[in-house]
Amino acid sequence: MIDLVHIGDYKTGTSWWQQQVFASHPDIYYLDDPGTHPEIASLMHHLVDSRDLDFDAKMFRDEFSKALDAIDCDSKKKVICREALSGTYPNGDHVKRTAERLYSVFGEVKVCIVIREQFSMLNSIYSQYIKIGGTLSFEDFVYDPIVSPGLIEKLKYHKIINMYAELFGQNNIFVGLFEDFKSDNELFAKRVFEFIGCSDDWRFAAQELIVNPSLRKPGLEIQRFINRFLRNDLNPSMPILPLDRLAGVFLSGEKKNKLLDSTRGRLIYSKVGRDDDLVLRYAINFALTLHVSKLCERIQFGSKLNVPRSIFDCLISEFVESNLQLLDKYALPVDKYGWSL
Repeated sequence: MIDLVHIGDYKTGTSWWQQQVFASHPDIYYLDDPGTHPEIASLMHHLVDSRDLDFDAKMFRDEFSKALDAIDCDSKKKVICREALSGTYPNGDHVKRTAERLYSVFGEVKVCIVIREQFSMLNSIYSQYIKIGGTLSFEDFVYDPIVSPGLIEKLKYHKIINMYAELFGQNNIFVGLFEDFKSDNELFAKRVFEFIGCSDDWRFAAQELIVNPSLRKPGLEIQRFINRFLRNDLNPSMPILPLDRLAGVFLSGEKKNKLLDSTRGRLIYSKVGRDDDLVLRYAINFALTLHVSKLCERIQFGSKLNVPRSIFDCLISEFVESNLQLLDKYALPVDKYGWSL
């Protein structure tokens, strides 16, 4: 049914794969694009987010088969690429449940996992946390028991690799280092092409394109402040100054309906006519957060974000045992890139 599931991790170039590779490679059919196949994108949202008591593997297999039958893609490698498959953001909750769901729906499909040195990853995770609505300081975010419980354990990557290898079979798992990807993304991509059995006789059209860049400190602090006035998953309290209400005044009825329809495709439960106002406010806040993020990404002056020294010193020994397993068991050259050993 599916030839490859790319599960991320977050902040390892997944957006680049979605936009620059899977969507344009002549031998690959990228399924998980809400603009092209909203029905498949919605199925993937529900596969990940459905309550345990509501998940029905047979129903998902039937619905995916029906969707694929309507697409002329039998001659191509069919690919799904979604960071949320590596667990909920930012701490990787439900990753085992999601893997088991993937297996129950798609069987022994090939799986691609990309991992990144832990302190570099913390920088990017925190930047992304702010970009999607967070308000905490770096140190509070790392240790907060509500927002990011288990975040440090998530970064011990041998756990997710071992679990996927046991479930899908070692030969069906490709594990790559983000540092290898950054060093030569074309060579890295050809390794993935070889893994799934498609042609590597293809060059990227936009080698230098940066997708979803991290914020610099000035942009980060500006968005962190604005986020206090927007309601989202990371900041669920209703703000005193409701920017969503103000923005809604300027939206046409057509635009509001479009926002409602696109947002409901991501929701596990919604009741048309009963929750329209709440869903619309959720959609507007999401759109405003994304817009602010795009503006703050353009602030490219000031220093880059770095893990505070207090966090680095506290965590430097946390990852050694896991990283040694990556080096010894999976022959991943983490020593080459200065991972903690």
